[in-house]
Amino acid sequence: MEHQLTELDLNLLSHENHVTRRNTLRKISGFLSKPASQLSSIASPDLLSRFYTQLLRMLSDPWDTCRERAAEILLKMCEVVNEISIGHLIEHIKPKWVPRSSEKSEETRLLHLRILICVLQRAQPSDASTPVPPSMQLAAFFQEFVDVFAQSGADRFKEVQKATCQGVVLLCRSCPQIVSSHARTLFSALIGSIRHSQRAVRIESLRAIDAIVTACASGGDLWDHIQ
Repeated sequence: MEHQLTELDLNLLSHENHVTRRNTLRKISGFLSKPASQLSSIASPDLLSRFYTQLLRMLSDPWDTCRERAAEILLKMCEVVNEISIGHLIEHIKPKWVPRSSEKSEETRLLHLRILICVLQRAQPSDASTPVPPSMQLAAFFQEFVDVFAQSGADRFKEVQKATCQGVVLLCRSCPQIVSSHARTLFSALIGSIRHSQRAVRIESLRAIDAIVTACASGGDLWDHIQ
């Protein structure tokens, strides 16, 4: 049993002592460092799903170390767990980008975006003619992704700006048919990065702009949305 996650571990994530929560997060992180093929031996699918839900709640933990570690684990889960609920994910991440209640830690903000990027990467079609898998349901949450990138694009942390650009590229490739109605907002999100002093950030922003233009042009209504 010592080689598995248990109900006790799940309950400890809600413990009033932040050190207990932090140590439990460290234990969970160690388990998830194993290959994806071994996940079934770590915990049942139902228990993993409940850990996922609790970890999402911990993005609002009062201790920054717990928030950051929870975000790190969620990123790992997004990489290896087959069924990830985009709705629950965006529901907990989006509020972290609302002005006045945003996450204070730069590294944790970056982790939030890396989680979204991971979801978008997994949703990419295998070729231009393959639709986005219905299970990912990206189209239903397109506006939420746009709202997050609109805020993260104004972040002063250069890595967050670069991640925003990468996220915009993936979002445009995932649902090109929806991009045109959000083009103005997406272009605005890139203003900070296109003017950035560092060349690497400006290059990422150009890639994002190219992705927006390409998606809009495929629908034949580019100029209606960017003038």
